[in-house]
Parts: sequence; C-alpha cells; structure tokens
Amino acid sequence: MKIRTILSNIREFFWPLLEPLEEPEIQQINIEDCKVDDKDMDLVLEYLKENQASEDNRRKEVESKATIFIGTFAIANTVLINLMKEFFFDSDTTIRKINYLVFFLVSLTIIYLCRAIQFAIRALKRRKYYVLGFPKVLLSEMKIEDKKREIFVRQYNAIKRNQREINLKVDYMTMAQEYFQRAVATVALLTVGLLGAFIFNNKNFLQQLDEIIQKLTINHVVLAGGGIVIILCLVMISILFFKIRYLEKAVKNIGEMDN
Repeated sequence: MKIRTILSNIREFFWPLLEPLEEPEIQQINIEDCKVDDKDMDLVLEYLKENQASEDNRRKEVESKATIFIGTFAIANTVLINLMKEFFFDSDTTIRKINYLVFFLVSLTIIYLCRAIQFAIRALKRRKYYVLGFPKVLLSEMKIEDKKREIFVRQYNAIKRNQREINLKVDYMTMAQEYFQRAVATVALLTVGLLGAFIFNNKNFLQQLDEIIQKLTINHVVLAGGGIVIILCLVMISILFFKIRYLEKAVKNIGEMDN
C-alpha cells in the first residue's frame, strides 16, 4: 500500500490527473421549504441576487483566464516547435551532435503546454446553465409575497445547479495551471543545462574574461563598497516585499471579519 502511494505521488508530480468532482447531490427546494417571513423576503431576494452575481463573475473570470492561457500557450508552443525544427532538424546538424537531454526537455515542455491548452479549452466548453428568465408566475393573480417566494425557490435551484458546472470549469483551469507550472520547471531545467553546457564548452572564454577582470585597475575598496550597497538594496527590497505581503494578509483578514 505504501509503495502504491509513493508511485502515485511520483506520477502526480510528473503527470497530475483531474480527480472526480466529489460533491453531494444537488438538493432542490420547494415552496414548503421557504419558511422566511414575508417582511424578510426582500432581504433574502437581495442576498440571492448578490450570490448569483458572484457566481456569474466567478464563471467569467475563469473563462477570461482560460482565453488568455490559450493564446499564451499557443505562442509558446509555436516558438518551441520552431526551435526544435531549426536546432535539431537542420540539414547541417548530424545525429551525433543532437543533445538528447535537451531534445527530451523541449519535447516534455511542449507536451505540458499542449495538456494545459487542452484543459483551458475544456474550461471554455459550452455547458448547460439554468436561468430564471421571466416566470409566468409574475403574470398570475397570486399575492406579491407568494410571487416572491416562487421566484426565490426557482432562482435558488438554478444557482445550485449552475454551481457544479462552474466548479468543474474551475477544476479544468486549475489543471491547466498545474501543467503550465511543470512546463516552466522544464524550461528552467533546460536553461540551466544549456548554461552549464556553454560554460563547459567555453573554458577559454571564461579564462580570458577572468584575465581581463584581473587586469582592470579597480580599487578593492570600491568593489567591496559596491557589493555591500547591492546586498543592502536586496535586503531592503526583501523586507519591503514581506511587509507588503503582511499588509495584504492583514487587509484580507479585516475584510473577512467585516463580512
């Protein structure tokens, strides 16, 4: 059992899978369940209206982010594919000169980006949403309090049905971000590998650069002072960054307390 868990964690690290959406069955309500006093119905309807607006904004934000992701990933994929075509399949390049590790990392990055695009497209896929529209109950001779209850019940049921569809969109967008993060990690590994290969293959250049630096008549005190100034600037920037993060968390906590 432990080995299976370890293998599952390793697989999740390299190739995450979308877990099934575990949500309780949608419970619909009826008029009998709406036991709100008539004097409080306006307040309940106003809160329901804000809840619906919040869900609509959540859906729009996910779809907007998915659209941006698709454009960004498509451009990155095009650049990487052209890089592979020019670098690996050029007529002047022989098979012996191909760096298989670089080829593997570039291919893995493209696969990760394609997977991210796939989930972003799923997030944009048209789904079945429930809307209230203009109910005929408004044209009936029912009392205004009964009409309000009927509208509340219908709108509440519609919001609950739509929540599952919106949650699924959010899950797809989360998976797109997960694969994008892995693509960024492979690009970072590729950059480090190329930098190491450049340093290894250009030892003479580094020696010449070191000789040039040694020939420069720079006061060591000036160098030390410049280094100290740079370090102090970095420390100040780090402290400022953490203070901003602390203030953001404090403001967020205050907002949650107010709600």
